[in-house]
Amino acid sequence: KALITMRLSGGRHNKARKGLHAGGRVPVGYKAVDKDLAVSDEATETIKAIYTLRDNGLSLRAIADTLNEQGMPSVSGRPWAFSTVRYILNNVVYRGTLAYKGNTSTRIDLALV
Repeated sequence: KALITMRLSGGRHNKARKGLHAGGRVPVGYKAVDKDLAVSDEATETIKAIYTLRDNGLSLRAIADTLNEQGMPSVSGRPWAFSTVRYILNNVVYRGTLAYKGNTSTRIDLALV
């Protein structure tokens, strides 16, 4: 079991060093293509709207309320929550940076903001 864990971990570190998605949940606004990330056109407007609302000074809860009032769908289909908005605003992938356990790489093709 330890050997399998070590090999899997090593493979993820190698992917991260090469600038590829090393695994985990695919962020909102992206899709998995050939074990890497690609921008999904479906949710990019929502992501950009979240960043614009935050730049205009709205709180996390106010952003979630605005998205719900405008009828913008969330990934889960449930109403937007401030914690989801916080996750999106704190995720460096939206700025074009992939990070995995100390390995970071810049990917301009993934930047949405």
